[in-house]
Amino acid sequence: MAPRAHRGILQYIVSPYGLAAASYLFFLFCCLLPPVWYKHHLNEPDLMFMDVTTILFYSLCVVCFLAGVRLVDGWSHAELVPEPQIETTVSPIRFVLVPVLITLTSCCVSIVLVMRNYPALVQALLSQSGKDIKGTDVGRIMPLSTANMWLLGIIWWATWRSRQLGIGGYRGRLLRLVLYIATLATIIGATLKLTRGELMLIVMSVATVYLLRRSIEREANFAFAARYSMVITACVLVLFFLFSFARGSDWNELLSSAGGNTGNALVTNLLTYTASSYNRLAALLHHRLRYPYAGRGIYLCAFLNGGHTFNRVIPFNKTLGWPDFNDVWQSEFGAAWKAGLNGTAITAGTFGYIFSELGWYAPLFVFAYGLMYGWVWRAVKMGKVFGVVLYPWFAFCILFWFGTNFLLDNKILIFFLTFLLLGAYERLYLRPRASAETAIPAMLHTSL
Repeated sequence: MAPRAHRGILQYIVSPYGLAAASYLFFLFCCLLPPVWYKHHLNEPDLMFMDVTTILFYSLCVVCFLAGVRLVDGWSHAELVPEPQIETTVSPIRFVLVPVLITLTSCCVSIVLVMRNYPALVQALLSQSGKDIKGTDVGRIMPLSTANMWLLGIIWWATWRSRQLGIGGYRGRLLRLVLYIATLATIIGATLKLTRGELMLIVMSVATVYLLRRSIEREANFAFAARYSMVITACVLVLFFLFSFARGSDWNELLSSAGGNTGNALVTNLLTYTASSYNRLAALLHHRLRYPYAGRGIYLCAFLNGGHTFNRVIPFNKTLGWPDFNDVWQSEFGAAWKAGLNGTAITAGTFGYIFSELGWYAPLFVFAYGLMYGWVWRAVKMGKVFGVVLYPWFAFCILFWFGTNFLLDNKILIFFLTFLLLGAYERLYLRPRASAETAIPAMLHTSL
């Protein structure tokens, strides 16, 4: 059993407070990168280096975020402690496996359909022609774009509930095998779309759920968490670079600009998708960078404009008179070049995109984010299906603050619908005491 102090540290690490601290430290690290070294790799001026305005704004956003989390989290005295065993009206293995197998089948069928419609897809990936995939509509095919996310939400839930149910022996081994296959299926789906963000979500969210459960069950100490985090970080980096190789033309151009030095090319590629976002934040704060479509709310709620699947059902972007997602995306490249920055890197980070819409009122919006996080964090501490399904997505979005404003992406709608369906499912098959805790009306009430 881990010492109480170690358990407290572990619970802090996986909480919104610990994840926000990790993201903030990474931001400060990027702001201290030597300007000469940064300019050598990115071929643009280093605007973020020890910039007081950038550090002040980012710090203010983090403080407001944590204040929002604490305001809601402070209402409850719930802690990540071992929950009582839950009981089902059917076999525990059946209770967990049925939702997994249904969504796994759906995901596999979607993958097969996509590969049949795009027979040259695998060949393109293996021949380093993956960039051509981004020019097709593979990533927007409705079955593929949603099936693996439905499955991912079910994987989080199944991992959590299976450990609560204490499924062991050969049944436990069978369930773990199915979950491994399911996770692999989601990775294949992300690979076919060649979306780095989705791949990072899969790896990091599954790791978050696992570490949360180990922390709750007091089966991990700080050393284990450190080793586990390093392994996951290494896996993420390897997969990140493999995607770069798959997108051959991008990689070949990068390698050529690095004089054929693979090490320099790898560093440049990593900085392009991480530290460069803080440089664009600095450019926004100093009014050097302006996005043509900013000020319309487009960057605040991604699923209204960027959620292709959602917009097929309810065309919010047309109703609001917003430009097409691709027009917005393409405009960011030109804006970066116009600002004297490297136009191949366009991401301004979560806080940067919010600033482009709200200016210095952005921290108030981030405070609202904190309120949402406090709500979800309190739910996961209480073992509610609402928190179990949504918290891994929320946790990933904190770690991805250097990326886009992901939280209100269309994926959050998929995970919310997953919560509703699983809440109804648990109400049917959990014993009265447990089902009362997970019924949908009670879930919505106790999570507020």
